[in-house]
Amino acid sequence: MVVGKTCPKVAQITTIKGDPVLQLPIPGQVTIIEFWATWCGPCRAVFPHISALQQKYKTRGLVVVGLSMEPDSPQLRDFVQRQGDKMQYTVACGEQASQSLASWANVGGIPFALVVDRQGTVVYAGHPAQGLDTAVEKAMALQPIVATQEELSAMSSSELKKILSTRGVGFADLLEKSEFVQRILERCT
Repeated sequence: MVVGKTCPKVAQITTIKGDPVLQLPIPGQVTIIEFWATWCGPCRAVFPHISALQQKYKTRGLVVVGLSMEPDSPQLRDFVQRQGDKMQYTVACGEQASQSLASWANVGGIPFALVVDRQGTVVYAGHPAQGLDTAVEKAMALQPIVATQEELSAMSSSELKKILSTRGVGFADLLEKSEFVQRILERCT
């Protein structure tokens, strides 16, 4: 399960449509990474829904990137162009990037989406039609923790656990209060 883990950064991405993408996830932004392919009927069915999310939250900093599982080609570019308003978000490809990120996320089938919060932590992984909206709303509402190590250390263990739990960051492997503080500093600031 990748929810609660830091999303690895991937580069070598070619933007087909929309704002240029140099790496995923987008640093400091809530990012939806949608894995799809031209031959996937269920993928095409969720394009309008993902576009609607992009339009709803764009002014608040949401970035949606549809990451094709196929290599760049004239056929891929033609397909994206024909989608028109159904894909009102950035569309990119990068065979190595999509394969490595899909492998890391244990993608078993597409469509598949990751929601990555502003700190780079995965807060959702799954089918875009099942819980994506709630995950995006939650990620958009979360603000980075700006407390210092000393301020966090002064908090109770239950307060620290709540910070991690609210952000979907796992902590079952932690025993000491200092470990909770360190995890917050690593994944929530």
